[in-house]
Amino acid sequence: MGYNPARTWVGFATKNQGDLAVAGYESYWGRVHRLSDFSTATFVCKNWRLGAGLGGGSSLHMVAFLNVGSALGNIEGKSLGDGWSLSCSIPAGRMAKLADELQDIGKIVELYQIYDMISTMRDFAITLYDNIKGQSATVVTKEVGSLALSAGLMRSFGGTIDIRHVKFASGGYIDNL
Repeated sequence: MGYNPARTWVGFATKNQGDLAVAGYESYWGRVHRLSDFSTATFVCKNWRLGAGLGGGSSLHMVAFLNVGSALGNIEGKSLGDGWSLSCSIPAGRMAKLADELQDIGKIVELYQIYDMISTMRDFAITLYDNIKGQSATVVTKEVGSLALSAGLMRSFGGTIDIRHVKFASGGYIDNL
């Protein structure tokens, strides 16, 4: 089918999560814009998490809805955040202190962060390119930053996208698909 701006929505989402021993919860809130006319849509997704974990945090994600109908109806109910995750997050402040104490480590960490940012954008672009050629509605996300203190091996369940509202550039409005 190829790229079609009228069927492509892009934007950002925040993810907030918390885990305590054997269970946890994560929620996404996001806003996407249709590329053809900059209509906007707001969505949420809530997941339960099971496994061994402790901690919490927030992160920012790039989001793209590809090959979508005009009112996002075929994205409603798609999975977001389902699957296994292994995490070990250290607060940035503590990492900076460690870098000050171990001078050479600071430069290595900085180079790694630059490399990680470039590879994240590259991976997101490749995933977009691979999926934009398809014909079915697809959700593509990529984390671009986080602030967390957590560790664990968790499995997320039950998260589906719920489109809360769509505001069309022409002035129309749909509430809670």
